[in-house]
Amino acid sequence: MEWILKYEKFRKFRENDDYPQVICIGDDKAVDIVREAIRQVVRIHRPYGIKHFHIGADEAFEYGTCAASKKKEEELGSSDEVAVHHMTKIASYVKEVTKGATVLVWHDMLRNFASSDVKMRNLRALVEPVVWDYSEQLLAADKQWLTWKCLDFLLSSMADNFGKVWASSAFKGADFPSAKFLRYQHYQKNNIEWILRQR
Repeated sequence: MEWILKYEKFRKFRENDDYPQVICIGDDKAVDIVREAIRQVVRIHRPYGIKHFHIGADEAFEYGTCAASKKKEEELGSSDEVAVHHMTKIASYVKEVTKGATVLVWHDMLRNFASSDVKMRNLRALVEPVVWDYSEQLLAADKQWLTWKCLDFLLSSMADNFGKVWASSAFKGADFPSAKFLRYQHYQKNNIEWILRQR
């Protein structure tokens, strides 16, 4: 959403005015912008067939902070419930406009949601999580918050809640925003780690 929310015209739709990464998920007009962006992407890609559609939801740490989201939180009970509700609406919309594409979503926000929230909103039937890790040692303790043993737990808990889980490596662009050159050895190691992990 950052490429839309960075413009002054759309600033009022930010979840937090200081950060253009997250749209105010409690604001129906803001959510209409998301739907319009999805509609445009679908229109362009429909002639080629759409089997999968990734809705993102990566590192949306600011959700639940705008006035509309706080009001929605009072109605639904928690900011996580607001996020699950939003994700359910967006995933349902994608299913509708793509005529049934598999909806993918990054895992990092999903892992914080209670299983009861996911089940209550039937999110399991709508999305398949994509677990990402771009390090040379998958989810290694020195680089991130997990160890190999915890990766097994993460994948199995995601599978329990969602049935099918995807894994995501990287081949470029996951270093930092201003990177000019590809560290191909790093990404080669990352891809090999994921390949070895599937065995």
